Amino acid sequence: MGTKKKLTALILTAALATPALANEAIRSGGFEIRTRAAVAHETLTWKDEDQGTRTDADVDLFCGLFLASWVELGVGGTYNYTKVDPEQGTSTDRSSFGVLPSLVLNLAPSASVVPYVGAGGGVAFYNGDYAGDESATILPRVEAGLRFFVAEGASLNLSAVYAHWTNLDGEEDAEADRFTVGLGISIYP
Repeated sequence: MGTKKKLTALILTAALATPALANEAIRSGGFEIRTRAAVAHETLTWKDEDQGTRTDADVDLFCGLFLASWVELGVGGTYNYTKVDPEQGTSTDRSSFGVLPSLVLNLAPSASVVPYVGAGGGVAFYNGDYAGDESATILPRVEAGLRFFVAEGASLNLSAVYAHWTNLDGEEDAEADRFTVGLGISIYP
């Protein structure tokens, strides 16, 4: 194993084994308010010819209730903005708003770095230049992340999300598998 991998493993082990600020924040009956942002930029090609670019920006807001220190039930909202700049033609944009109930499991709720996994699903509604008439289904939506507690009631979060979208962009039968990595913050009032 390389030096960087050993150092990373040592830091992660020490952080997970250190009871600290998370002890008070993640508790049965407690609440979490979490935000997350992610951006993706794609260069589109077809048969080796430049077709333009596509930029997506996602912003999520999640409110959860800890049923126990290791399990959280909540509902979130997701907002997505997409802009397509074709090589030839006019730029278009669209946005969507979705509602996503989720279940989250905290794998080490008393540590200063708390790994978590979550799953859920929901629906999204579109508007904009090229948005179709159909609502999208987001199912499944699976998330894995780390909460880095920086204060007694706050954490910085790093997460990866996989989501399967049907009726993508409001177009019937259009589907996509989306994978994003995002940063966010949580407060635990």
